[in-house]
Amino acid sequence: MANHRATLRPLNANYWLRVDEQRPEATAWPAHTAASLAAFCMPVGFERSEQLSTEQVLYSSIGATLYHNSQPELGLVNFKKAEGFASGDDVMWLRIAQSECLAALGQDEAAATLLAGPASSKNPSVASAAAASLGIAKLKSGAYEQGAAMLHKALHQPGSADWPTRDEAEADLALTQLIIGDTDLRLKALHAAQEKFRLRGDKASLLQSLENELQILRHEGRTEKATGIEQRIREIERLP
Repeated sequence: MANHRATLRPLNANYWLRVDEQRPEATAWPAHTAASLAAFCMPVGFERSEQLSTEQVLYSSIGATLYHNSQPELGLVNFKKAEGFASGDDVMWLRIAQSECLAALGQDEAAATLLAGPASSKNPSVASAAAASLGIAKLKSGAYEQGAAMLHKALHQPGSADWPTRDEAEADLALTQLIIGDTDLRLKALHAAQEKFRLRGDKASLLQSLENELQILRHEGRTEKATGIEQRIREIERLP
């Protein structure tokens, strides 16, 4: 699921927004539209893309793209649109996505409220992802120790499951633990997460993680290691 998104060309969200706006209301989407966009909405968490409506796939793909392009407000709008076409666990996945947008906008209480339903889901993947998102929201608010504890529990408690952005959650936890101490041990955990990004071809997540690591190394005055990370970032950026 998450493995596929980095191997695709980035989605042109503005193009699809224009197409959606200009499409006559009574005109159905071409049959192949959902299939051509399905991989772009997989990070949201949908498990059976072939059964999704075109509108759910379209708005979820646009929302995910805008969120990852640092436009959480527009991402939130499109995730809400997608929820109008969703059912079952897909509604829960979209609420998790919306909560991440709210957290990025600094609306921590609203994000936590929206996660209440997903966190109590009987689907272990949904519940674990919601718990991790709540922890990440705490991290973004500056509550590093509380957020790290919540994120660690979501990732390691008995019965915790897999979800599309679990690798990103592991990288966030390792980075936070770097900030609050145990630098060398936590660097190993961060490097393990980075290796997962490399193996699945997720260039964007790998570069983001390396940039985060670079900031920590610079802050600690570890000049030699920071220089090595800078060189690696330049090498990756030159790759097609």
